[in-house]
Amino acid sequence: MTFKFASFSSLNSTLDSIKGAPKYAPPYDSPIENDFAYQIVKYLKNNVQFEKQVSVDTKCGCFRLDFTASHLGRCIGLECDGKEFHCSTRDTWRDALLLKTGVIEVIYRFPGKDLAHNINDCLFILSACEPQLFSERGLENLKILASWEVKEKIGQKQVNDNTEWIFCGYKKFQNQSGISVYRHHHGNSFLLEKSAFAEKHEGRNIDFLLEKFDSEKFEMFNS
Repeated sequence: MTFKFASFSSLNSTLDSIKGAPKYAPPYDSPIENDFAYQIVKYLKNNVQFEKQVSVDTKCGCFRLDFTASHLGRCIGLECDGKEFHCSTRDTWRDALLLKTGVIEVIYRFPGKDLAHNINDCLFILSACEPQLFSERGLENLKILASWEVKEKIGQKQVNDNTEWIFCGYKKFQNQSGISVYRHHHGNSFLLEKSAFAEKHEGRNIDFLLEKFDSEKFEMFNS
């Protein structure tokens, strides 16, 4: 019987890819982030750079993303939005400032309740939007694990670069309203308006931007 052994170079290459593979690396800032990291690393490609608590400098302060996933020069932000720690208005301004830097291509926001109860569906939606991040096996496994409702919804919606909000309602569980995934990207006119406003007030914090923006809008509508 003849045995074939891999060359040292190919073996080293394999070991390097394993070393660099996305890893579950606690501690994390919240139980939701911990569960998210534990699950997502099972499905990502080995050459995806998955980082936690990534700080990004913007023109109006430094903000920290829960996670980033980078692959072939494209970096996306991943936010786990626990209800008690997040305000959607402030998050919108944060995302506008973060996207304006050009460091982040797109930001996905997952409500904490959806991650707690339907994480496989959340990851399936992410895999439909960003398939290049996921291994072939990961994509297949998520198709198996995802609910039929979310698979039906994604099939109908045909998620593309312009999709900003993905909602999937659950018909078989009367006590669940479904899941919502928010996708903030460079082409969102609502975010572009905010980033342009922030650029005029460089160095100010979000509290100032919120108050100033609202007051100017109020004056405009009442002039």
